[in-house]
Parts: sequence; structure tokens; C-alpha cells
Amino acid sequence: MTQQRALFATIFVALALLVPSMAHAKKVRFTVDSTPVPEGRISINGEYQGVAPVELTLHLPKDGMIVFTAEREGAVGVWSKKVAVSDLRGIINVRLEKDEAYDSTISDQIANTWLSIEPNKTLGEDGQADQDKVWQKLISVVTDNFSDLEQMDRQSYYLRTAWRVREYDYVVMRNRLVVKLGVATNFAIKVQLESMFAVKDTSSAAVSDEDFKPYNRVLKADKETIDFLRDQL
Repeated sequence: MTQQRALFATIFVALALLVPSMAHAKKVRFTVDSTPVPEGRISINGEYQGVAPVELTLHLPKDGMIVFTAEREGAVGVWSKKVAVSDLRGIINVRLEKDEAYDSTISDQIANTWLSIEPNKTLGEDGQADQDKVWQKLISVVTDNFSDLEQMDRQSYYLRTAWRVREYDYVVMRNRLVVKLGVATNFAIKVQLESMFAVKDTSSAAVSDEDFKPYNRVLKADKETIDFLRDQL
């Protein structure tokens, strides 16, 4: 008998907790779209829902806020949208803007990767690479694309261009070229094209070094510079 009373007490407590929760929830139907860039991937409170426009029917608490976000390759979607459950009706538009930096670049594996180049076009009489000729050709090719050299040392065979910054409506992109002496048995140089981007803070136009992240896209002219170095050294 005691066990039955304990079981009934447990069921009663469970129902007491469940009923208020059900009483404070409601079934909501609405559509989520992304704009001005269409077909964004929509998430609600961090959970993926589908590609916009998404028609949803959810059981939600009567009170509270939910957060919508949208993302898509080639678009900037850092703006979340908070909507009260009581206002969920019709179409909810989530901001997703075109990424101009994406449109002006190409995806390439050379970004932020050290590449080794063994010169075979600038050889001396002994058939080995003429390091002075390689250096002169290196400077000529690099400065055709990167006009500002931040550091240059012929003795250590080190060269670094200044950051070249390109600013778009919502993104800041920067890149630079770094060259150093390789460690192979034969004379070789290592080249890295550093590419980074940062999304502008809507509250400030300033972007700090900490805001930048590696970017796997490069300008076409930068890729051509690497190709020229491979072809002409």
C-alpha cells in the first residue's frame, strides 16, 4: 500500500509540472526569409531550420524572445534578429548582405600556406641558381603587384610586403607576401601569401588586428604573382 501511495505521489508531481508548461506554450506558424540576399541558411536560437524561405510551425512559450540568424557563402550575416514570441506572424525577414570581398576574390589553396620554389630559370655558369639574379627577379615580380615593401634583407634572403588593405561595405580584407630562405639541401625560397578578413562592427568603423581571421580566398592578381615567381625564377 505504501508503494502505491508513493507511485501516485510521483505521478501527481509530474502532472503538476507538465500542465503549467503546456498551459504557457502555444502553436505558432510563421515564415522566415533572408533579405536582401535570398536563400540564406536559417537558424533559430542556434539550431538550423532550413534554406529560406522556411515555413515553420513550432510550439513555443507564450512569453520570451527567440533569435534568428541567416548565413550563406558569399554573403555577410552577422546581424541576428530578436523577435518576441507574441509578434511571430507572417514573414520574418532576417538581414543577409552581399559580400563584395567574396565576389572580388577566388578560392585557392595558396592562401596562408608556405610554398617552396626551387629556382631553375636564373642559373649561373656552374648550373646552380644565381642567388643575386634570383633576388633581383624576385624583387621585380613582387613589386609589380605589391608596391610597398615593409622589410627587405638580401643577406638573410627575407622579404615582406606591407599589408595591403581593401575595404568593402561590410568586410575589410588585407593581404601581404612573405618570402624567406628555404631549408632544403638545394637553394630554394619559401613564399607565403597571407590573406585575412574582418567583418566591420556596425557600431564602429574601426577594425583592430584582433578582428582579423585567416581568409581562404585571394585576389586574382596575387595568385598570378605566385605563378610568375614559379615560372620566372
